[in-house]
Amino acid sequence: MMNKTVKIILIVAACMIPVGVIIACIGIASGGRAGWSLGFSEDGTSVNAGHVEETVELDDFENMELEISTMDVTITHGDKYSITYRTRKGDEPVIENDGLTLKVSQPNKVFVMFDFGGFGVDDGYTITVPEGTVPIGIDAKISTGDLSVDHVNLSGRIKTSSGDIMISDTEGEMLEIESSTGDINGDKIKVGALSIGSSTGDINILRLFAEDFTTHTSTGDLNINNSEIGKATIDTSTGDVALSLNGNPDDYSYIVDTSTGDIHVNGEHTEKHFEKENGSEGTISVHTSTGDVDVTVK
Repeated sequence: MMNKTVKIILIVAACMIPVGVIIACIGIASGGRAGWSLGFSEDGTSVNAGHVEETVELDDFENMELEISTMDVTITHGDKYSITYRTRKGDEPVIENDGLTLKVSQPNKVFVMFDFGGFGVDDGYTITVPEGTVPIGIDAKISTGDLSVDHVNLSGRIKTSSGDIMISDTEGEMLEIESSTGDINGDKIKVGALSIGSSTGDINILRLFAEDFTTHTSTGDLNINNSEIGKATIDTSTGDVALSLNGNPDDYSYIVDTSTGDIHVNGEHTEKHFEKENGSEGTISVHTSTGDVDVTVK
């Protein structure tokens, strides 16, 4: 038979579990960033839990390759090429730069202790390039961190698993963006071609200027507003589509299909299928299985 002392200990332990969950939620709601304090590297050596914050000046580069797992990444403009990072000691970025390509990767660490460090300050990497730099080639793979690009010209590919993507004030020849579960947001993007793929996140872009825009999504809404697009091809399974372009309605030919949902094209309302051939170079093609479609050119 279990003695009285053991019973009391088990009861107290059971009561502490929900208390710990409540404290954790309060910490996160207050701005704390949940993290692992003590860890082990791939070779089994221990990792100090202290934080490191440093700025490293870089030589010029024309391309960047990013291989990041959990850190947020910001690419922004400034006076010179540099990378600033704030992270737990042992998780500093691995930086390689041969004068042509900047390579930044996050060390693979397995941490085993939980804390609420860094209230109000997030860990992450910030890459800075001089303002007005010609489009930099990018090949970015990020697992759970967010990616933010501000006032930097880019051409290339960006892929995240669950992190959000925000791109503002950029120019380039081509951008391919892919996200599994994160949202994709943009403002003032000017490219020759933009391709977006998303599984469950929403896509919201303001002031898109592209000759060719293509998107494939599974579940998520698509909103493109105050934009100029030569050719738009939109394919989504479940989600509403709202496309608002600047121009003349007769500048485009239209093919719009939806299995379940309403269709509005330049004030005309129908269901399931809308098609109008204007003999124009511009084309708008939208297909969705479940969702409303609203296309306006004015």
